[in-house]
Amino acid sequence: MKTLSTEFHTHTSIHFERFHEFAKTILIPPRATLRLLSRIIEPFSGENKNKYWNRLAKKIASFFGVILCTPLAIFTAPIGKTLELVSHLFRPMISYIDNSSNIEVGPKISPSLSREKPLQIRTHNLGFVPNFMSNIGDLRDPEIRAKEVVESINSDLLPPDIIFFQEAFHEDASRILFNGIKEQYPYVVHSIAPQISGFNSGAAIASKYPIENVEYIRLKGMIFPENISPRGVVISTLKTAQGPLKIYSVHTQPLPGKGRADVRLLQLKQIQEKMAADLKKDPNLKQVLVGDLNTSRLTAWGEDNIFPNQQPELPVQKYLNDNFNDLYLNDHDARTGKRNNEKQPKFLLSDNRRIGVDGLAEPSGSWYVGPFNKKGFVMKIKIKIDRMLNHFAKPQKVVSTNKTVWGTPEWRALQPANTARFDYILVPKHHNLTGEVEIRRIVPSKKAESAPTDHLPVDGRIWIP
Repeated sequence: MKTLSTEFHTHTSIHFERFHEFAKTILIPPRATLRLLSRIIEPFSGENKNKYWNRLAKKIASFFGVILCTPLAIFTAPIGKTLELVSHLFRPMISYIDNSSNIEVGPKISPSLSREKPLQIRTHNLGFVPNFMSNIGDLRDPEIRAKEVVESINSDLLPPDIIFFQEAFHEDASRILFNGIKEQYPYVVHSIAPQISGFNSGAAIASKYPIENVEYIRLKGMIFPENISPRGVVISTLKTAQGPLKIYSVHTQPLPGKGRADVRLLQLKQIQEKMAADLKKDPNLKQVLVGDLNTSRLTAWGEDNIFPNQQPELPVQKYLNDNFNDLYLNDHDARTGKRNNEKQPKFLLSDNRRIGVDGLAEPSGSWYVGPFNKKGFVMKIKIKIDRMLNHFAKPQKVVSTNKTVWGTPEWRALQPANTARFDYILVPKHHNLTGEVEIRRIVPSKKAESAPTDHLPVDGRIWIP
């Protein structure tokens, strides 16, 4: 079941959507309490890192706020959740925006997939999580960040033809985003596989061209707490001059460790088997795999995830290498991610001009230096125990990490990315598709001390040679 509308809607009728909004109003006290609790941990997400006394005062105020709000939260939470559960019964499996009737659109066909007219694809993890999770993750309010993403996309002089988003969980931020870009991207798929928990798959698509068909398959084996959201494979079909093109958008199991790496491998095999089955049905089908795969040759801390050979991520990286062509590696070094030829980046100069900062280097990782930049005590212990139990060698640090300026006035002039590249644009081995991929940036507001998203957008240009 799906709904079709010219605007962002989450329910099968406006009446059920209003009922849902009423339930959200009842839930304001418990959600405010959670947000205040998170501010005790991170009082100013994405800013004010240099202002110790301001941060301390905010923590103390948040503590007393929790004490005052908790009684009301306990009273309203069961009422609001019950109403929310009822409204959930009237949510479609997939929601679809078609705004093409309200704007002047081009030919209803995708580019020809030629070298001269390639298809430009973007994958971008937004980090639009609930407010209290944004605070803990050191990300600013998702609704504020959504407005910055809208402005960045609409001002792009070299915009993609189709964008695949991950972590579009926050309903109000998603509404701001998709209503804000629907003039340029009139075809939007959103709110895929909503759950009673309030989470959906987090996947969404914004396209300049009609999407012929959308299919969703839930990924296997997801570990708590990520299994609260139904992460899956979202398969969209575009009509091109060269025939149908299926694009598989995914968001696999995150975080380091053997158990989670094993799940990533299981999920990649699930995806590859689905792609092979689709190709068997139509041998002329073109296929592309995009998304946040949560695997990287280098860790976020500059360590090699493959060498020495006793590393938990090695089987995952090997499987990717054996079954897919990583288009980023056509122009970049496999280990460091640095550009390895004389070709100039296509988007870097334009992005720097829009940001208003000269001299920013091309990022080699797709995650900003900032949220979770340091391992922290718990992560260090977890990794050490995992290494001891599974007899893994200590990873080798091969590149130095950039300075942490997230949440300070210095951030805007530097905007450093870390060493992990989690976000990919891949084509299956032996396919006649090729292309080039570049990691880009989202333009923040002029006074921002951190980025609108923790991941950087990754753009690829795809063609048939």
